[in-house]
Amino acid sequence: METVSAWTADDWAALWTGCGVAVTAIAAILALVQLRTYTRESLDRARPFVIVDFVFVGDLLQFHIWNSSPSAASRVRIKSDKPIRSSDDSGFRNAGLEELLAGRVIPHLPPGRMIAWTFDMSVHAFHPEVLDDYLVTVTYEDPRLKRRRAAWRLWEPKVPVEYSEEYALSIRHYNEASVPRDDATRIVEVLREIRTAVQPKRPSFRVPRSDGLQGTAEGIKLDAELSAREREASVEAPGLND
Repeated sequence: METVSAWTADDWAALWTGCGVAVTAIAAILALVQLRTYTRESLDRARPFVIVDFVFVGDLLQFHIWNSSPSAASRVRIKSDKPIRSSDDSGFRNAGLEELLAGRVIPHLPPGRMIAWTFDMSVHAFHPEVLDDYLVTVTYEDPRLKRRRAAWRLWEPKVPVEYSEEYALSIRHYNEASVPRDDATRIVEVLREIRTAVQPKRPSFRVPRSDGLQGTAEGIKLDAELSAREREASVEAPGLND
């Protein structure tokens, strides 16, 4: 077996060539891995993401579907492991929510769009007969991205990528908690405060009369003229009678 000291220039050249090929192959593999990771992260950032939850809006309890992503979702389907019940005292029966859980498809949910169904009132939602936990499954498609079900089946048409998430929904954690009021109630209060602050007070246009002329013809005529001037002044002042 030859020692390293006995290697010729061709032997060293072959060694360095082999090392260069190995390094190049490793760099190419790492580049492909990074490209795949970057592509996957880009798709994940751009993919639609649909969320469902129970939300208190004032005195109402609603079921919300919200597309929180910058991409549209299509063919949104909702399934629950059990029917979402409403209390008898509230008097609510939301047929739209029942149809949704029964298999109705939402064909298109734009980015940032939220759809709400009211199914109960907050004062009745914590009754033991309706308080329950639900496992809700949301399935939807990304209309922008299409793939074959099997990459090697080149003869099959591409179909939109489908996503599915499961959410465990309950309102038990809201029990004895302070639920914030909805924005609409606060907006009405603020508008009332602004109206009270900017509403002008009605000024008085009374003109002092001469007591020395009371009961005389000249005094009666002067009182009539002053009263007419007061009425004209009150009519000409805009916004004082509102």
